[in-house]
Amino acid sequence: MLLDLNDDVLQLIFARLHGSFALNAALTCRRIHDYVIHRVAAVISCNNGRELPSLHRYLCAGTHPRAQYVEELSIYCHCFAPSNPSNPNGSLLLVPPDSNHARIVGDILVNARMLRKLALRPFDSLAILDARIIPSVASLSSTVEAELDGVGSLSIQSLRGTWSACLRNLLIRAELHDKINSLDPLLDLLRCSPNLSTLTLREFNVAAVAPASRSHTLHSFPAITHLRLSHVTVAVADIIPLCPNITDVRLYFLRPHTDYSITGQRWPPLRTLELEACQAPFLEDVLPPAVHCLKLYGKMTSYNTQNEHLAVLRQTSPVSLELRTDAAIDSTFWAAFAAAAPRLRDFTLYISRPLDDKYGDWVLAFPRMLRSLPLVALDMRLPRMERRPIALPSAVYACFEALPLRVADAIPTLKAFTLTATRPPTENDAQAPDARRQTQPVFSHDENGVEGPDPDAFETVLRTDGLGRQDIVRTWRIVHTEDGRVLESLTNRQAARLKRFLDDASLEDIQRIDEHLDEFSNHVAEGC
Repeated sequence: MLLDLNDDVLQLIFARLHGSFALNAALTCRRIHDYVIHRVAAVISCNNGRELPSLHRYLCAGTHPRAQYVEELSIYCHCFAPSNPSNPNGSLLLVPPDSNHARIVGDILVNARMLRKLALRPFDSLAILDARIIPSVASLSSTVEAELDGVGSLSIQSLRGTWSACLRNLLIRAELHDKINSLDPLLDLLRCSPNLSTLTLREFNVAAVAPASRSHTLHSFPAITHLRLSHVTVAVADIIPLCPNITDVRLYFLRPHTDYSITGQRWPPLRTLELEACQAPFLEDVLPPAVHCLKLYGKMTSYNTQNEHLAVLRQTSPVSLELRTDAAIDSTFWAAFAAAAPRLRDFTLYISRPLDDKYGDWVLAFPRMLRSLPLVALDMRLPRMERRPIALPSAVYACFEALPLRVADAIPTLKAFTLTATRPPTENDAQAPDARRQTQPVFSHDENGVEGPDPDAFETVLRTDGLGRQDIVRTWRIVHTEDGRVLESLTNRQAARLKRFLDDASLEDIQRIDEHLDEFSNHVAEGC
């Protein structure tokens, strides 16, 4: 019986409930009620400013406001109103919060002293209207995760020096069009959180500063390991060398400053680096000498972009690479590609090409261009079918069956191959097409109740259209036998374990992938 468990165990169990689940449990009996009733208000999410008055009444009424029990709070204070009031069915206009919204948010934050997670949007607009908001946020001592949207330079100045020391995950999106003259106020703010491990900065427009004038080089953030810089100016990347233990970096710059480049100490070796190849010229002096996993955004569509990609590969020498390309890349480029990335073993390749009459011939010839790459695992993602159920050339379907063996024969070092492609309709589907019939993939639930593809199936069906065609993902193991190279299909469970292995494995482990593939097969065979 549940109630036979001791108090500590019951408390741990009911601490996982919130909202209606906690309320239903509280209604079962007095003892459970006492454990769980405060959890009803533990997680609060408000996605529209119009809902704030009722939320205020629920959380702040009485002498013992429910807000004191809130642990996760997400408030989005904007309202949506018709752009033309006389036509309420027309387009919607985003209306910023008013003083009443700010007062309500201020009341909630003053009483919510147990917050572990906070998401507040838009921060600056609310803080200007209610002076209690910034001190309330700054005094939250238990917050481990925060998302502040629309933060201006004045708010950063006000928050620095009084931030939660428990913070581990922080996302700040700067106020649009707010130009920041220096990183120093932000760095002073981050210094208050010595345990911060994941930092995301969005839309920070920091002015370029001459190297001799950069005072923030004295800062250091050894706890930060994951850094996401999205839609920022190049100067924001100066924060990277201040994080000596950084492992994962994602960069996406705003319009590059032609008069500014990042100089100074070269970044340490990274586990993961994500950036656009066209950003490389601004990072030439600081890119690390080794990156395990490199993800390059932007397709190779011209001679210039090809050279940019090759330059990044030469400098970072990745073991794992994610890349997008079109069909115009010839074998000469791939030979130079192999020379630029001698450590490359795991390759995810997105291919963009029109589904025309030449598509099948090109795809079947493409594996020969990759023969000089020392790949162990290849994940090839071909163009998926159009949303409209139009007829496709038969050559598109022909490559689905023939491509895996072509790849296995072309790359002698390859041990695992994953293909995302369009499979032709079955004979019955082809005889009775129905453009209105579109089915969704069939999912099952794992032991934790999480929905996903059937783990024991040999493929994942992404979508089926009205003509019976299917976008599928399938993985094979490539085995050497006396009769040549043989393809063995992996189940979705085995493919998922392979993906996790490749994400975590070192170069030496990837070289011994056959041993791990045997372990995957034995693990599944034993029913684990």
